[in-house]
Amino acid sequence: RDVFTWTAMVSGYVQNRMVEEARGLFDKMPERNEVSWNAMLAGYVQGERMEMAKELFDVMPFRNVSTWNTMITGYAQCGDVSEAKNLFDKMP
Repeated sequence: RDVFTWTAMVSGYVQNRMVEEARGLFDKMPERNEVSWNAMLAGYVQGERMEMAKELFDVMPFRNVSTWNTMITGYAQCGDVSEAKNLFDKMP
C-alpha cells in the first residue's frame, strides 16, 4: 500500500458520500500528500460540513490552488459569501 492507493480509497468513500469512513481511513494513512488532503477536504465541502472543512484546512501542511478553490466554492455554495470573499482575499 502506498499514498496513491490510500488516497484512491479516501476518494472512493468521498464520492459515495461516506465522509466518516473516508475520515477514518484518512486518519490511518501512514503518509499523506496534497491530493490526500484535498480529497478529504472535498468530502467535507461536498457534504456541506464547512466547520469540519475549516478545521482540516487550518491544519493542512499543503495548500494549493485547488485547496483554496474548494474552500471558497464551499462557502459560496453554503451562502457564506462573506467568508468566501475573506478566503479569496487571503489567497497567496
